[in-house]
Amino acid sequence: MREKLWTKEFDKLLAELQPLIGGTIRLPAPPDPEMARAVPSSVWLYPTLVTRMSDRRVEFTLSDIPAGRMLDVSGAVDEYLHFHVYSKIETSFSVTLEGVFTRFRKFIRFDQEFETGNASFDDEFYLNPRDSLARAKLKEPAIQQAIASLAPIVLLNVDEGGIFLSRGVEAAEDLNTEAVQKTFTALISLVELLS
Repeated sequence: MREKLWTKEFDKLLAELQPLIGGTIRLPAPPDPEMARAVPSSVWLYPTLVTRMSDRRVEFTLSDIPAGRMLDVSGAVDEYLHFHVYSKIETSFSVTLEGVFTRFRKFIRFDQEFETGNASFDDEFYLNPRDSLARAKLKEPAIQQAIASLAPIVLLNVDEGGIFLSRGVEAAEDLNTEAVQKTFTALISLVELLS
């Protein structure tokens, strides 16, 4: 099994965050033997901070999976911070950064991306609204500003269960307590705008 990146830095980050935002640190359970053969064991190796912010359940962890599916991820990213804010939201959409893969899919007309009319926002993000309310919400400047404040985004997924954000870890500076707190604040603001 390969050595996990950022273990010490992530443990330090959790130790700094827990007194500031509360919650409990849930240690990963070892996989059952059948599952361990099918899925890389590295999936279970990082602890998760579980807490409540603005009356919402929040989870924060590190993973070597961008978001549980194939994404247009480039660069030297091997680990990803996952933020999950659980909340009832009446709309559904996903956002990724524009990348070579998404541009190619649009070029060959395999995908038709939703455009908000804000050229700089549309150039930076690939938007996938799943309903008419999402299309309307994504055109709102406050929603666009909230999404832009979350960059760099590997995946932002909004659905009836809440908001999930995946962000790549490329350097120890990405595991910064202040930056993580700002991200949580921005996610809570986005939840409130969408609720």
